[in-house]
Amino acid sequence: MKALAIVIALAGVARADSISVPHGWSKSEAPASQVAHFGGASSTVDVARYAPAGSGATLVVTRVSALPPADVPAALRSEVDAFEGAAQRASLAGSAATVQGKTEQVDPAHKLVVATLAFTGGDVATSSRLVIARSATQLVAVSGDCISRAETGAALVADCDRALATLDPGIALGDRLAPSLGTEPAPPPPSQQSQTTMSELDHAPLPPMAVPAAAPAAHDRTSLFAGAGIVLIAGLFWLNARRRAQLANEEDQDDR
Repeated sequence: MKALAIVIALAGVARADSISVPHGWSKSEAPASQVAHFGGASSTVDVARYAPAGSGATLVVTRVSALPPADVPAALRSEVDAFEGAAQRASLAGSAATVQGKTEQVDPAHKLVVATLAFTGGDVATSSRLVIARSATQLVAVSGDCISRAETGAALVADCDRALATLDPGIALGDRLAPSLGTEPAPPPPSQQSQTTMSELDHAPLPPMAVPAAAPAAHDRTSLFAGAGIVLIAGLFWLNARRRAQLANEEDQDDR
């Protein structure tokens, strides 16, 4: 029983690592996260980084697992396309990446989808490999990226490249279903599609809107009051002049 427990424990370690790492390379892990993969399916993502003593090279291993979606071939196409888009994303980030080579195929003997990609950006070279397997209850993609610089020793690069060949999705061969790689990627889920525009809304008529008459501004009332004052003063002057004229006429009659 003890021996069986040890075997099970070792199997669990192999599945968690998903790769046979070169001897002496240290490991660091990032917390598992939930990220959309396979064309938008909610997926659990585990990332581990391995590096030799003194650095010089880095091996990044990413394991993505999800429930099989309705259209598995399209989901596989989406994951392979995302994997192959790494060089373009590096170029957008300013690295001016140049693709050295890429491949994709279905391995019927091992029931795997396998893709490779190699590109350079500046003095950084990246060699990557992706394997995808599916069962009745699980869809798993494991990718490895060997990242090195121009000064990295050839032996370290070769060790990292050999490790890529050991990538393991963690699904037993007997449980795997033969994969089929679609020609079109899965459509993004509604939450990732373009936001609704005003033209896409229902064209329901809006209710009439009552617009209150604007109150006269303060300066308009001031002008009105000033005009009325001028008219009033003019009227007073006119009445005063008329009164004087009447008085003068009365005095002339008295003198006669």
